[in-house]
Amino acid sequence: TNSAFATAAGIMATLCARKRTAMLAAVVAATHGHSVTPSEPLTTGQHGATSNPPTTSELPLLFMDLADVSEPWGLLRPEAGTVSPVPVTAFAPPPLNYSAGAEVFAVLPSQGTAGVWEVYCENTTGYEPVGSGVGHPTGHLTMVRFTTTDFLHYSAPMTVLSLDNAGTPTLKSIARDDTGRYVMFASWGGYVTFISTDEGKSWAEANTTGVSSPDKDDLNLIYNNGRFVDMQIVWQNWTLRYCDNGGCSKRRTVSAKTSTDGVAWGTDHPLITPDQMDPPELEFYRIRPFYIGNTTRLAAHTLQYAPSPSLDLLGWDYGRQPTKCTDGNGSLCHGPHMYEEWWVGPASGDAADTAGWRRPYRDTHAAPLDAFLMAPPVAVGDELVWLGSTGLAYTLPMYRVAGIYAPANGEFNTDVFVAAASPVWVNAAAVWHGELVTGGCDEGCAAYLFAAVLDGDTGEAIEGYRVQDAVVMKNVDGQRLELQWRGRGGAVATTAALSGKRVKLRLYFRDATVYAIGV
Repeated sequence: TNSAFATAAGIMATLCARKRTAMLAAVVAATHGHSVTPSEPLTTGQHGATSNPPTTSELPLLFMDLADVSEPWGLLRPEAGTVSPVPVTAFAPPPLNYSAGAEVFAVLPSQGTAGVWEVYCENTTGYEPVGSGVGHPTGHLTMVRFTTTDFLHYSAPMTVLSLDNAGTPTLKSIARDDTGRYVMFASWGGYVTFISTDEGKSWAEANTTGVSSPDKDDLNLIYNNGRFVDMQIVWQNWTLRYCDNGGCSKRRTVSAKTSTDGVAWGTDHPLITPDQMDPPELEFYRIRPFYIGNTTRLAAHTLQYAPSPSLDLLGWDYGRQPTKCTDGNGSLCHGPHMYEEWWVGPASGDAADTAGWRRPYRDTHAAPLDAFLMAPPVAVGDELVWLGSTGLAYTLPMYRVAGIYAPANGEFNTDVFVAAASPVWVNAAAVWHGELVTGGCDEGCAAYLFAAVLDGDTGEAIEGYRVQDAVVMKNVDGQRLELQWRGRGGAVATTAALSGKRVKLRLYFRDATVYAIGV
């Protein structure tokens, strides 16, 4: 096994970056591929048998990378999607002057009224990074609250906070606990917390403690596991090849800290830093953690950044420079941002578990360039919706942040779950493409998907739900494709007949991506 890993590591070092995730998947599969965590005690080397009984997971189950499955076979690789802009007739952010620097920075479902969302915006042109004809400092900021039921029609704007001597972006993020306590971070003459207890309609400044240097001015809140978590951008001492507005001796990384009230914060957790698979000058500029739909699964989109050579060399038309950047020293101005990258949250479900965050899709752009997704998404029906600070909204189909793709024949087991009275569905794309000039279809019509149901305790296939009983799906693409089997007499069966039984699925697929299962 050690030899196999060494060989695989050597191969990976010679491949282009686009193949990284595929090679990592191949390494797992080549070792009979049970994906385990360091804390999982193995008693045998066969198919990940453990000394502990299997746990029971809640549906839906998401398959974002190989850590989410067991006993993989074949070449399996995690693949992520890119959010897409939608016509303004479908969804749109509130009517503000985005070309002058207005931003949407938080969207929350109302606790008081079902089907209503609260949208929080920063409306200012103070110190907005300059482009053509924008960026005239005013030093005055207003925080505006809207409500909406459809992300097309909005209430009249309500100004809920005004700040003098503030630029863009001052207001960073909002989170709310189960009691209706709203916490907002701002970078306004230092690190400031504002609190609201009336559904975000008025805000009071609090005396923040525990947020200080080397913490930077990007603070990213989420309410998680009964407390507030700040996914904090933190300076790390580091010698830079190229300087920027932060100097030449430190870089931006990610940490986390927690608070029960959003005011008094604990110490920084261990840093998440770039590694040997990243560009040597990479920094993490901003991170927006979020829950995927109505699940407890965490993900984030993280803005990548790299400094650049001096503007004295590149010219003062290079990049998106803040108005505070003057021509006194072009080596201390801002390099361009790179792109948003998807991160997968810890298996523990704890956003503050910085060691547990995973980066399986480093070369996938989570969003189009310059989408400015300052606010995390919300679940609207079968979609995740982002309100961009561009005048556009962006979407992804639910649970399709990422999935597992097999270019040839692939298989894996799900976690154990309790079968419900409703049939299990699979969120997957197994689509056929093209046709032969002589008729029929060859390379483009390889996709298929089917499943077997295994006993959750013994791992044995259940009678009537074996491979040979499966109804095979071909040329399908859907978020709720019902899994079916044909038992004795040819009658169609679903997992509903197994209601209350501990089971797991073994999924079989080719030229297809599997994202999730649920009921």
